[in-house]
Amino acid sequence: MLLSLLIIRRRGLLVATTNTEALVLLSGLAVSYGFQMWPALIAVCYWPFLTRQGVVTGLIAGMITVTVTDAIGVAWLGTLPWGRWPLTIHAAGWGITVNLTVAVLVSLVTRDDRERKMEFHTLLRTYAAPELARRRLVPLAWVFTILWFAFGRSKS
Repeated sequence: MLLSLLIIRRRGLLVATTNTEALVLLSGLAVSYGFQMWPALIAVCYWPFLTRQGVVTGLIAGMITVTVTDAIGVAWLGTLPWGRWPLTIHAAGWGITVNLTVAVLVSLVTRDDRERKMEFHTLLRTYAAPELARRRLVPLAWVFTILWFAFGRSKS
């Protein structure tokens, strides 16, 4: 196990020092794969109706979608009919769309122990919820977040 980790680390460092184009492609792919964990975070914090089976199935579907809509899918599978980033939507966008759709659909079919889940969410709301004075600031925070996404891009 340790030997395989050392080999992977050594090869990663070799790629990072010799081939900067591959490093950029791999880092973009890593961000796209990491973004697929977002429905799991939503399920824990906000949407208790998402089941474990739905989140896991959505995660797998999202990762497959990211793979086949990014350059790595074209390299592994050959020429695909839709190419890289269909309709000029990034692979992470395609992946999260498929991920959320599958997670919700599978969650509607499967059932978890809702009572236990609601205990956890009630506990979260009890100890992690902001007090009433700060709760009024939530809409303002959403406005600032949307403005930041709209205008906060840096120019290269």
